[in-house]
Amino acid sequence: MGEMCLLEKNFTTATRFFQQALDEGGKPEYELNLGNALFYAGDLKGAKRVLQAFLDKYPGDTHGLVNLANCHLGLQELD
Repeated sequence: MGEMCLLEKNFTTATRFFQQALDEGGKPEYELNLGNALFYAGDLKGAKRVLQAFLDKYPGDTHGLVNLANCHLGLQELD
């Protein structure tokens, strides 16, 4: 359901679905998608927090790394 909300650009609802899935013991991709939904909903700090936690668990994931970099760019954290 969260993926469908992302496709429909309903990012706030997607965030709720992915958060609920994680609370119920979801899969790693739900955490990544939660970060994406937060990013597109405009919550860059929340997205950064989720994506950093995701990368701490899965350091080799390039999608998470690129998404986290986009958060840093959006927050103008160019260091």
